[in-house]
Amino acid sequence: MAVRVKEEGSPLAVTIADDVVYMLLRDENGVLQASVDTDDAVRSRATDTYDHYRRTAATLERDVLTE
Repeated sequence: MAVRVKEEGSPLAVTIADDVVYMLLRDENGVLQASVDTDDAVRSRATDTYDHYRRTAATLERDVLTE
């Protein structure tokens, strides 16, 4: 398993598990307030977005954590 990082951050917190997409909703302080599960139409978009972030993110190198 590798941790991947992106400079600009991601706009949403989303979990994709099996055939369900969970959108994690946070308040202005970043505290999780709700989780909304969605249908197949959203799953396709969520999977495409995840794939884009994964392709364009850099692998976090172990030595960065020890600096």
